[in-house]
Formats: sequence, C-alpha cells, structure tokens
Amino acid sequence: MYGIKRFIFRLPTIYLWSPIDYYYVDGIKHKIGYRTLIDKAIAGEDIEVWGDPTRLKDMVYVKDFCQMLYKALFVDRNEGYYNVGTGIGTSLLNQIQGIIDVFSGSNKTSKIIFRPDLPNAPQYIMDIEPAKIELSYSPQYDYIKMLKDFKKAMESHEIY
Repeated sequence: MYGIKRFIFRLPTIYLWSPIDYYYVDGIKHKIGYRTLIDKAIAGEDIEVWGDPTRLKDMVYVKDFCQMLYKALFVDRNEGYYNVGTGIGTSLLNQIQGIIDVFSGSNKTSKIIFRPDLPNAPQYIMDIEPAKIELSYSPQYDYIKMLKDFKKAMESHEIY
C-alpha cells in the first residue's frame, strides 16, 4: 500500500571490531569469545583449539553485512529473503592461526594447544546464491582481510 520494501536477512554471528569486548546474557557480563582469543594472541599466550579443528564456519564481517543491506535498499525488487554470509568456510584451526598471525606481537607468538577432549565449535556455511543473483552481492572480506581490518581499527581507535 505504501511501497515499502521488505527484506528478511538470516544472520549468523557478525564479526566486528569495537572497544566494547563483552555482551550480557540474563544480566551477566561475558567476554566475546573471539576477543579473548585476540587478547591471548596479543599477549603471546597459548591458545587452545577445542574439539575437531577441521570444523568449518562462515566468518561474516560487518562491512559485508552492511554491503548486503545497502544493495537491498537500491535493488529493483520489493522483497527478498537472504542468508548473510560469505559462502566460504574457515576451519577452526585456520581461525586460530589467522588470529595468531595477525595479532601476535614481536616478543612472543602464541602456541596452539589441541584439546580434542573438549566440545566442538558450531559448523555452518551460509548459502548466499540468492543474494549474489538478486542483489549482486559479492563479499569483499575474506577471513584474514577481516582480521587485518580489525587490527587497523584497533590501532587507530576506529569504532564500527
């Protein structure tokens, strides 16, 4: 009736850099998991890899999510349903190794400690073909590029 577009976006975890490194669950403060790993890499502390290190996860950067939202605003469509993602899986081991490679200081590099006795990480890769076809969406950030952008924002005190 009013010509308002309607789009639904299915969201996995969206990663970003912020000086705020915690969230609340039922009023209890929790440190964001990936920020704990980054802090350990910066300090050169050992980092544990729990469960199966080959499990894959779609690592979506907030800038790619914003790109998808922007494209939906201006596309010649009135509606759509899209998975937000990159369509690419990054293994848990590559996630941890990437954090170490990007954030470790020159004094000491974190060592990886495998803990197959602990629970597995979730595993998922988003199907983004409809967004590619209908919105001309193309992710601009792979996992390492995302981490390097985190570090740049961290060092320059940018906030997203």
